[in-house]
Amino acid sequence: MSGMAIAASSPEDRAREIFIYAESFSHASETLAKIARNGEEGKQFKSLSLHAASPVITVDSFALELYLKCLHWIDRKKEPTKLHKYVELFEALSPDAQKSIAVWYQQILKQNDATVRQHARDFPKFDYSLKNWLQLSNNTFTRIRYAFEGKTGDIIYWPFLRVAVRNVIVSSAPGWSWIKNK
Repeated sequence: MSGMAIAASSPEDRAREIFIYAESFSHASETLAKIARNGEEGKQFKSLSLHAASPVITVDSFALELYLKCLHWIDRKKEPTKLHKYVELFEALSPDAQKSIAVWYQQILKQNDATVRQHARDFPKFDYSLKNWLQLSNNTFTRIRYAFEGKTGDIIYWPFLRVAVRNVIVSSAPGWSWIKNK
């Protein structure tokens, strides 16, 4: 990931710098989601239409990519060679880091059990595995970018994976949890 404004002096500094960027995108995504859920005339929407969700999804997907890159710097002490596909970024992590993400992901699914159960009723064959979620999220930006052309296919995007990766980072660098801009 070249072209960042600040040159970091160590892998930890580089990871921290990326984390700060990820936190900004994460915060923006959460803010956009709150605004979009309020809808017109203050009506609350549990799910969003594609046109309302597109900015949320796009910004959230940037946050996820940055968190994965940050974790790569923490885990491998270097820049990942594959820069944009979530599956490749995930697979470039150590088995321990992958396992930590999987554990957090499962925990977050359990914490959101009502949402997951409702979705499972609506889409009984949906695969909630981490592998499938990574694959579905892999090309989010490209698919959303051309949504207005009707070329997206099925899209589902929840922040569960982003939150899981962030939790792994914060658990490995606990001093960073204060960075969250809330």
